[in-house]
Amino acid sequence: MSKKFVEVKEPYVVSLISIIEITSVIRRKYLELAKKGEKSRAEGYIRFLNLTLSHIRNNVVEVTFRDVERGIELMFERDVNLGEAVNTMVAKRLNLTVISSDKDWESLRDIIDVENM
Repeated sequence: MSKKFVEVKEPYVVSLISIIEITSVIRRKYLELAKKGEKSRAEGYIRFLNLTLSHIRNNVVEVTFRDVERGIELMFERDVNLGEAVNTMVAKRLNLTVISSDKDWESLRDIIDVENM
């Protein structure tokens, strides 16, 4: 998730996996800044998370247990992280294009369509 997200036009969907990943990153940044005594900046991450959640609330797509099973297989086959592997399976099942600036998606282009931001 980046500031480039605002450039993405609807329709789009976001998986629960992506929400968990962005929340983990925000939590880590929040704790780092809070530990440094930068309370205002840390709280900015919480505001960013809440704003993001309010924007995507109606665009969350289901992740099935089968998506997770197939994602685990893909994770070991392609040496990608579990989040990307599961999101690949969700995108394949729903015939969606993944939009990301993360170069790790390059190794999955033969399975799904990937558009760079």
